[in-house]
Amino acid sequence: MPSQETQTNRKPQAVNYRGFIRIFMKILFVAIALILNCSMTIANPEETATTENPPVFSESRDLDLQFTMDPSPQTLSSEIEFAKKIYTQLAWATYLHSMRRLSDAKEMYLRVLENHEPSAFIHTKLAELSREMQDIKSAERECRRAIELQPDRAAPHFLLGDILFQRLQQRRRLTRTQEEKIWTEMIAEFRRVTELQPDHVEAHRYLASISTFRKKHELAIHSYKELTRIMPYHARFHLDLAELYDKLEQNEKAIAAYERAVKIDRDLSKGHNALGKLYVERFEQIMDQPETPLEQLTTAKLSLEKAIVAYQELRRLDSPENLSRYDALLPHLRARLGSLCVDLGDDEKGIEILREILLEHPDNVDANYWIGIAYQKQDDLERAYPYLKKATALVPGRIARQYFAMGQYDEAIDILEDVLNDDPENVEAVYWAGLAYEGLGNNQKTEFYLRQAISLAPKYADALNALGYFFAENGTNLEEAVDLIKMALKESPKQASYIDSLGWAFFKQGKLDEALEQLEIAMRLMPESAEIQDHLGDAYMKKGLKDKAIAAWQRAIRLEPNNMAIREKLKAEISD
Repeated sequence: MPSQETQTNRKPQAVNYRGFIRIFMKILFVAIALILNCSMTIANPEETATTENPPVFSESRDLDLQFTMDPSPQTLSSEIEFAKKIYTQLAWATYLHSMRRLSDAKEMYLRVLENHEPSAFIHTKLAELSREMQDIKSAERECRRAIELQPDRAAPHFLLGDILFQRLQQRRRLTRTQEEKIWTEMIAEFRRVTELQPDHVEAHRYLASISTFRKKHELAIHSYKELTRIMPYHARFHLDLAELYDKLEQNEKAIAAYERAVKIDRDLSKGHNALGKLYVERFEQIMDQPETPLEQLTTAKLSLEKAIVAYQELRRLDSPENLSRYDALLPHLRARLGSLCVDLGDDEKGIEILREILLEHPDNVDANYWIGIAYQKQDDLERAYPYLKKATALVPGRIARQYFAMGQYDEAIDILEDVLNDDPENVEAVYWAGLAYEGLGNNQKTEFYLRQAISLAPKYADALNALGYFFAENGTNLEEAVDLIKMALKESPKQASYIDSLGWAFFKQGKLDEALEQLEIAMRLMPESAEIQDHLGDAYMKKGLKDKAIAAWQRAIRLEPNNMAIREKLKAEISD
């Protein structure tokens, strides 16, 4: 019995798996040899017959080594001896190949060919060995010989396609024409494999990736579909198909394929990320329509719900340092969902979704705004007002624009001034109050609030431009107007609306050349602005360039067909 110290210090021995494999292969080889030796005794020595006919071989689907023998004892004995020799060599070749003794294995296969008529199987094995030995030319030659011998065998076609791919990877001294020829032949070989073996996964994978790279999208889609048919629960193939559809902007097909992928593998981050983007894109496409039918609004709602689920899954899978990106994204999507519920008339559901946002994000502008709108729709102004006021305090322009669009300047002023009572230095609220008073035509308070906004934020470009344009429009303080607008442009030199304001101030000063210079720049930067086109038309007309003026007004009318003031100017000049 060993001592305790010996037991303690003894280390486990590493298992020699390679040795086991070698022993197993040797035992297998010996067993095959014994079987072949024993099989020689089956001949009946009393049944004698003489023949000089040599053994005849014909090809089979497996080893291509099928024997046709004369049944006489002497011939039978020689046939068995010959078969033993061939199969012994094949067993040795297989063993040597498994032991990575590639040169020895190749020599053994060549010995088989010395005694046996040409065999597609042996040439395919030689091609495999040559490829592993990096002898690509020999590998290609053996493949072509195997195909020549047995063209309906899939293995050499697949191997040839793989070898051609390796040749392209090396790209040694290949012209573009040669490369194109190899690509074409490679695709043809893999397609031949799939014709012979429709469920050949690796051939379909080659075809899918090669076709995608070569932009043969129809073949790529077909190959990926075949892969999903052969292996329907392999998420990667569904993901690859989805990514191809996504690249081709076939969004609905991409969504369906991504959905199958993440259903198979819930932890597929790329699938959830792509689905989130596609769902949001589908939602936005629906909502961007001028008039959206009710059933499409329902589809938009469902898309948002699915987008939220996709990004929740992505958040679950993402690393801790990236989680902050979802803190803004998910509340934003939930707020849009809540607002859509309100638009669809499901106010209570919308309020429920939006209140859940406020539990974690009390300063979320969208949630506050849409809860206010929902209560306003229910004529519950007492409950609506605190939410609308909170949204206005957070982003004054959001509420102000809504009121301006409806011509409700008094309501905008009420809520803005209420915000200013709590926070007199809310510069955004001050600025929008000035614009609200301008909408009401109260010039004194317009100037007061805009000057106050500039006093609070001297580099506030929007306020500087607004006051300068206000003076230019009214023909007052024109020198100051030019100075204010130039200060705004110093903060944002390429802002087309500011450049238009400067051109308009020059126009009011009678500086037509300076005015046209600025207005033409503004028009190039923002050609879709009817206001800029109108100002440019006025400047051209005052300069005596009537044709150019008419052209500018016509562009303006195309942009704003219902602008009657421009129509009247255009009509008057054309009639003259």
